[in-house]
Amino acid sequence: MVVLMNRVIKFRAWIPQWEQMVYFDDTFVGFYSSAHHLAIICENSVEHFPSGDIIENVELMQFTGLKDITGKEIYECDIVEFLGKKDVVLFDKGGFYLENNFGSDFFRKITKASKIIGNIFEKKQCF
Repeated sequence: MVVLMNRVIKFRAWIPQWEQMVYFDDTFVGFYSSAHHLAIICENSVEHFPSGDIIENVELMQFTGLKDITGKEIYECDIVEFLGKKDVVLFDKGGFYLENNFGSDFFRKITKASKIIGNIFEKKQCF
């Protein structure tokens, strides 16, 4: 984990072959994938995940530096709800924002009262 200008920089990854979200406790540096192995490389450690499957299309998501109303950390691709409206957290052009079927909204406007209800990988039916 890195703190940059009072903002914690950390990541998680969706491994589609395992249908599993992997969270990093250390500063993420990169990952290596071969035919039957995935290695997640962090600043102070390397985590190995041997697998019988070919590991492809790993989706990396960054922590926004914000928490929802329950104190849960908000990452890219989370689905959040605010006043009955559901939005997906996205990152583009250097900033986080919310997007739904009606367009996008500035992220900082609603984060303090929003609640994570899932993410686009594990709970697609939420959105």
